[in-house]
Amino acid sequence: KTGPLPQQIRFASCRPRSMAVSRTWTQALDYVIASYSYAETARQPLVVNAAAHLLGAALLECFPSNMSDGQDLLRNPSVPPTLKGAISFIHRHAADGIGVNDVADALRMTSRAVQYLFRQHLDTTPTEYLRRVRLHRAHQELINSDRSTTTVSEVAHRWSFAHTGRFAALYRKTYGQSPHATLQQ
Repeated sequence: KTGPLPQQIRFASCRPRSMAVSRTWTQALDYVIASYSYAETARQPLVVNAAAHLLGAALLECFPSNMSDGQDLLRNPSVPPTLKGAISFIHRHAADGIGVNDVADALRMTSRAVQYLFRQHLDTTPTEYLRRVRLHRAHQELINSDRSTTTVSEVAHRWSFAHTGRFAALYRKTYGQSPHATLQQ
């Protein structure tokens, strides 16, 4: 991932990406718990810092979040092929002004079935998933754009955010700063 990490990480699901990463999370947690069974360990700042980094990394590896771009879901063997198809379609057409009906049509499913699929496996809606993908793409574009030739409004509209003010509020909530601040960096 390029650019700064979002200041507010949001998890897309409470389901681990796979059994393997679930085991990694459990092993990391067990290791830290065992390490802190001695009171003197908690008084060693370098060890505490390393434990925090280990747990943070294991957590981000285990659960899907706004840190990932969907590729982890496409590689996960426990994700149903129809959901992978929907995710892939959304990533390929995020800039095209698509909606749930377009995803459903591409998969030859009903909109209700697509909504159920996302809710059951990702604990979100296809619309929310699409919004997160578009927000991530807008973020990447703002990071990589020249502020003398690009405006936040242009980027927001390019990624189907019709209302710039709502885009800015969602952006700030997700990344901890305004889109203008990101463009200025």
